[in-house]
Amino acid sequence: YVDGELELSGLGETSFRTWPEAGSHEISFIARDPDGHVVARWSDTTSISNEEAIATTVRKGYQVPFSSPPGYSKVSWYLDDKLVSEKHTGPSERDTHVVKFRSKGTHTLTCVASDSETGDFRRITWTVKVK
Repeated sequence: YVDGELELSGLGETSFRTWPEAGSHEISFIARDPDGHVVARWSDTTSISNEEAIATTVRKGYQVPFSSPPGYSKVSWYLDDKLVSEKHTGPSERDTHVVKFRSKGTHTLTCVASDSETGDFRRITWTVKVK
């Protein structure tokens, strides 16, 4: 359940959801045996932070470093919606991802930072115009 609404149901199912709105969201899980009896229950609140895209302009062929926010245990980097790097970080560490833009045009770099212990999630997007 996400914010009290059923998100997914079934045996062996997994789910990933992106919230477009920032704020706190309640996540809950209920496991039942074949007779319908509750055998496990879990609930917690997670904080979602969405940020406006950051626009920048760079020259073709230049290497540009981008940094993740600190305080997250996992950082994933996407270039033009394709996963290019995924790392586990310490509680106060930042991950720096260096991109060498090889083609002119507009590209999107997204950093998805998450913390498995707190459930917090943060997405930062850069819109990069390459000249």
